[in-house]
Amino acid sequence: MQRKWAGSYPSDLIERARRQSDTARQHLDNLNYPECISCCIESIELFLKAASLLVEGHYPQKHIDSWTDEEIANVIRKIPSELENRINPEIANFPRLFLLASFWGEFYNIARYGQEEFKIGPNRLFTKPEAELAFKHSQECWMKVSMLKNYLNQEQKKED
Repeated sequence: MQRKWAGSYPSDLIERARRQSDTARQHLDNLNYPECISCCIESIELFLKAASLLVEGHYPQKHIDSWTDEEIANVIRKIPSELENRINPEIANFPRLFLLASFWGEFYNIARYGQEEFKIGPNRLFTKPEAELAFKHSQECWMKVSMLKNYLNQEQKKED
């Protein structure tokens, strides 16, 4: 297996996404639910871009909710099936990453700006359960992408 990327770029994206997730946790603890959700959405997007970088060597230069089905399918197809065979299939359910990104991508603008048509700010739209779910999903993405990165690193070491 030959890496298509150089240096620590995927690791940098994963670390930045993890920091956004940490910031989301602080917002959740401080009852800033829309800010928590915004940070979680950004972290999920960064985790997915890191996954794309790991298996494809690049990622589409757009927000994750704008990725085409083909772009998503290309990433999913290139995630080694051996990885899913080594772990609990429920945990290693990588297509779920894209479901989570698509789901939370729908809330990107609303979490930031509210619902303009009805003149409702984000603080009135999002409550603790939504923020907790966004945080849980962000953590799930972190776990999956970290597993992918670790697996690919181990495979690379075997080849070296």
